[in-house]
Amino acid sequence: MFMTQMLYFFILLIVVACINTLFIWQGNFYFGIGLIVFGIFHILFKIITKKEQLKKIL
Repeated sequence: MFMTQMLYFFILLIVVACINTLFIWQGNFYFGIGLIVFGIFHILFKIITKKEQLKKIL
């Protein structure tokens, strides 16, 4: 269940980054790649720092 949610988050992150890259940043792919990398870092940071709360939920 948790891994499925992470997969959906990753897919949504890629879709949002592509939309932002094409329409807002006018094709500058460095911003899109940065958004994806920062999103992955953010989720991993939250998982690592809030492990105890995550165990209660799962």
